[in-house]
Amino acid sequence: MQKTILLLTIALMIISAGFFACKGSKSPQNNTATGTVKPTTPSTPNTPPIAADLVVTLGSGGGVTGGYVQYEIYSDGKVNKIQTKPYKLTEMGNLTPKQIAKIQSELDALNMAELNINHPSSLTYFIRQHKKEIRWGNPNHTPPQNVLLFYDNTTNMLNTQ
Repeated sequence: MQKTILLLTIALMIISAGFFACKGSKSPQNNTATGTVKPTTPSTPNTPPIAADLVVTLGSGGGVTGGYVQYEIYSDGKVNKIQTKPYKLTEMGNLTPKQIAKIQSELDALNMAELNINHPSSLTYFIRQHKKEIRWGNPNHTPPQNVLLFYDNTTNMLNTQ
């Protein structure tokens, strides 16, 4: 009887180990034929290479679905909206040179290189410039007011295009 229980326990452990080993991590799907790279969420180390003309990426996500909505703003005014679950890339059009200059000026005033904000939560907001990223959402760690204003003003501008 004890031998049967032991064998069943070992079999269950082997089956469980195989099940969990197959889960693996989810990575973006790249299509080398078309040159498209699906972006990853801000918290992963697999963030795609940064384009030289990319001014800023900002967005939010998490929650039950784990999906993110992010906006990529380029120096030529081009704006992409990327939804990660399900993946959808939308070209939103172009900002004017005046709007780009305003975003760049406000971004410079934030002095991202000096900010150390990494307080994600179930719903996380982020701003990424070059390789520097700040994340917030935890109600116990509110970012500085100028960060919130930049995020709100920029996303409002993009959503009223």
